[in-house]
Amino acid sequence: MIFIRKGALVPSFVAAIALFAGVAEVSLSVVSDASGSVAAQAGERIVLYSDPIHEAYVANADDEERGAVSNPFGVHLSRAAAGLTATKGPYAGDEAVFSFNVYASSSLNTKVGSAVYTCQYYFDKNAFCDVSFQLKGGTLIGAGTLNFDAKKFGLAITGGYGKYGGATGDVQATPVGKTSQRLAFTLD
Repeated sequence: MIFIRKGALVPSFVAAIALFAGVAEVSLSVVSDASGSVAAQAGERIVLYSDPIHEAYVANADDEERGAVSNPFGVHLSRAAAGLTATKGPYAGDEAVFSFNVYASSSLNTKVGSAVYTCQYYFDKNAFCDVSFQLKGGTLIGAGTLNFDAKKFGLAITGGYGKYGGATGDVQATPVGKTSQRLAFTLD
């Protein structure tokens, strides 16, 4: 079953997970020209802001029926029999895709790109997420784990394209206002 909400509030899946011990944080301001391009140098910190535009949720409960017979993992226990409902999810195997507009400032006036998070949930509302930040002049790619209920999250930046080719580091997201997030990138 797929649920899609345009302009939906991002669930508090924006969660805090410490990614790497000893990551140095260098405080430098965003370099943005008149076209809205964002420049980054090694060791630079870029602060941007995101606001959700779409959310899609794939509840894979209906797929569990195939495992009810000849299940190699033991006794099948349906969600309904266990008293679990869709409102208590996400559950292991569920997926979510979130898309965001990315802005240069907290006023959300100057759009500098977009972002897409693809999350696959496992146990206890935890997910492994892949993220792509499409910014003017290049793309940053990241990944990491987070929890559906936490308010902040951190992801590793594992690479990039264009002016972000070979970039590594991390991004820390914290809530700002009702639906937007502050994204603090530290690139190595």
